[in-house]
Amino acid sequence: PEEMHDSGGFGEICNVDSSASCLEVMHRRNAEARPRLRWLQADVRDLRGVFSDGEFDWAVEKSTLDAVCDCGRDAEAGRYVAEVARVLRPGGVFLVFSFAPPAARLHHLEGHFSCEVEVVVGRCFAYLCRKL
Repeated sequence: PEEMHDSGGFGEICNVDSSASCLEVMHRRNAEARPRLRWLQADVRDLRGVFSDGEFDWAVEKSTLDAVCDCGRDAEAGRYVAEVARVLRPGGVFLVFSFAPPAARLHHLEGHFSCEVEVVVGRCFAYLCRKL
């Protein structure tokens, strides 16, 4: 998020994590130099009361879906993807960075998003998903 902020091409950037200690470190590191970064503690599987329907134009995640799926919690992965879809406006973009190939991830995303997949580096995949 720091690089996105520093590029000047983005407005407010909202960062969500479940770890209070991680958020505290990031807030302290960025509070003065990067005032458009917000840091919120929340469960990405249930963002009601935190964000409204259609509040965001886009969302970026780095291996959150991997973490949920690698624990064998397909229902939890479904809740997570549904919440991202809920908080995105129609046509909004969800950019997913994952170490899992399309066969292991697309079934979670389809139904909410139309996706294009690119190999970024080695085993890292970028899923560019547009809300249906």
